[in-house]
Amino acid sequence: MMSIILSPPALVQTLLGPLRTPGTARRPVTSEDIGRTKDTLVLLVREQWSAEARLRSLDDPGPLPVE
Repeated sequence: MMSIILSPPALVQTLLGPLRTPGTARRPVTSEDIGRTKDTLVLLVREQWSAEARLRSLDDPGPLPVE
C-alpha cells in the first residue's frame, strides 16, 4: 500500500490536488483525467503485486514433499 501512497507525483497531484488548493479556481475533472489516473493506478498496483509475488516466491515455489 505504501508504494501507491508514495507513487509518482502526477498521480498524487491528480488525486489530492483539489484538496490542497482551497478557494482557487479549478478546472473540472474530465474523463481523460479519470482514465489517466486509472491507468496509472493499474500500473502501480500491478507492480506492487508482482513485487509481492517475487518476494513470496509465488512464481517459483520450492519443491513440495510427496509421500
